[in-house]
Amino acid sequence: MAKENLLSKVYNAEEIQQLLGIGRSKTYDFLDEVNKKQTPFRVIKIGRIYRVPKDSFDRCFLFFVFCFLPSYIKNLKSARMLFMKEARGITGQKFCRRIIA
Repeated sequence: MAKENLLSKVYNAEEIQQLLGIGRSKTYDFLDEVNKKQTPFRVIKIGRIYRVPKDSFDRCFLFFVFCFLPSYIKNLKSARMLFMKEARGITGQKFCRRIIA
């Protein structure tokens, strides 16, 4: 029961991969990069296993979708790629930092 409660509060790498619609190696590269900065959402790495707290990721991703999706994005794949660029700080990273803080 405790394990189920813990797992329901975090995403694993496969779930992040499905949410963003990207490949396995790109997912791990992305999570490793976010883990080093801990921005725009938290990433927990234990050995080779990544866990992402759902509240941290969901706040950032949903904020991004509601703010940027209506006016700039035409399809879901573009939204995912733009989210990854924003999260990496390529086009600006303050939008999620304000929500998470």
